[in-house]
Amino acid sequence: MSSRQSETNRWSVFDIPNKFEDLKYQISSASYYVPNVLDLAEFNTQLQSCARIREPNQILDYFPLFYSIAIEYGQVPSVSRHQAADALIRLTISEAAEVQRRLHLGLTGDERRLHLNIIKMLCCLLAEFTIRADSDNSQKVEELIPKTQKKGKKGDQSSDNFTNELLRDKCLKALGDVLRAHIRPLWEPSIIDEQFVKTVTKPCYNLLRKQDVHKNAVIKENFPLIIAIMVDKFGHARDSSAFKSMATFITQIAELDPKIIRTHIDLLLDLLTVDVHHIRIAVLIAFAHVIDRELVPVDSLDDSAKKLRDELFRCLSDHVYDSNSYVRTNALQIWAGLIQGKKVPVKQLIQAFEFGLCRLRDAACPVRKEAVTLVMHVILSNPYFGIDVTHADLEEQRIKTEKELEELQKIVNEKDKSDDDDVDENEIDEKSKDTKKLVRRDDDDDDQKKEDAEFIILSSDEENDDNIVNDSRTSNNISQNQSYEMKDVDDIKVKIEKESGENAINQSIHEDLERVQIQQEIDKKKELIAIYKVCLYLATY
Repeated sequence: MSSRQSETNRWSVFDIPNKFEDLKYQISSASYYVPNVLDLAEFNTQLQSCARIREPNQILDYFPLFYSIAIEYGQVPSVSRHQAADALIRLTISEAAEVQRRLHLGLTGDERRLHLNIIKMLCCLLAEFTIRADSDNSQKVEELIPKTQKKGKKGDQSSDNFTNELLRDKCLKALGDVLRAHIRPLWEPSIIDEQFVKTVTKPCYNLLRKQDVHKNAVIKENFPLIIAIMVDKFGHARDSSAFKSMATFITQIAELDPKIIRTHIDLLLDLLTVDVHHIRIAVLIAFAHVIDRELVPVDSLDDSAKKLRDELFRCLSDHVYDSNSYVRTNALQIWAGLIQGKKVPVKQLIQAFEFGLCRLRDAACPVRKEAVTLVMHVILSNPYFGIDVTHADLEEQRIKTEKELEELQKIVNEKDKSDDDDVDENEIDEKSKDTKKLVRRDDDDDDQKKEDAEFIILSSDEENDDNIVNDSRTSNNISQNQSYEMKDVDDIKVKIEKESGENAINQSIHEDLERVQIQQEIDKKKELIAIYKVCLYLATY
């Protein structure tokens, strides 16, 4: 790199982009960027000169080399990777000591910007090297020029000592060391560099996905250190004021005009997956307003509106089991309000009753309180029975309903058994029919053989040719008449079988309808029994 370009980049602002690869592009006229990515063939020459650098400000000249190695990490030999990592670590240690010394003595504005750029460059490279080394599963990368091996001799195994795990640990430790230094004064007091915080914490969160992270001493030492410094010194905590404002906006729009929420329902469905619980609660409240004011009464809804209503109820049901206790509490409150306003269909009422019982055992006390309220409103709003009953009446009704359920189940079992018997009888009838067909076929073959024999005997008599011809014609007429009679009989049999088949189909349809009605009664009895049990359970406490 020319001295002019180095001097220009020295006083430019190093802005960390969202993606490491975007450093090839210049964000603004004053921002630092990598003018060109080096080829693999240029690495060896550059690394030899890089091994001799000691001054931290020389990172401005060699940043394109480190950047190119990080970009082409999978194609770079292990030795070259570790040479670059060692040079980075050496510069990091030197820069951390220099920053502490200069901050104690005092820095001018230009000196502060210079050291800030160097610190951000070093941390960005160390974080990227850590991520690349951790994500690269291969422990050994082929050299640019493969070495020939003689038969019976082992190849050069020097690169086996340089593993990705070792490189990752070295870079992570160096990243923790530079953050441990007193570098926060390099930034303005009121400024929090969010991109710097995101870049430094990214390898830490990336390592959380590994199952054996607790076994590595370097990670166990530096991971909490980096996160703690980011939280304490750099404000690595999500500012919830913006999200609260957004949640308030969604709630107020839903209260003023639910039609707007209904029009943009797809956008709100995407917001249910965000991490901020304020947004999820606001979306659920907006859905409740849409159900309350746009999707009732049920009789006036078309198929698409009913489908939308069921989808919104499903979302409300899913977030009763949300990971955040505040979301669970608000979801139960929403359900209780809709049930109290008689906006919930009966089929959804039973579902609300079930998850209300489930949330009675929730670990969070507010959730349990709202679950009790929800169950109470379900009992008060149920369409099956009134609430002016005693404990004995509930117990009597429960026993009576259980007996009715047992009788219905017996009827279903008897029908199933009779259907199995009918299937067995049909199989026997089919087998008997097949046997009769075989016997009839044998009889027809015997008759045909007799006719052939008679015809041969008659044809052998030469003296009575005319009589034979007449007799044969007569026999043919008789056989033809017999065939016509058999055909009429077969047609009658087919007609009878067709009518019997239609009757069997009608009977099976009637039986299926009756079975469906019985099953509906069974489901209703089960729902009643569940409600009675809950009422008895609540009455005992």
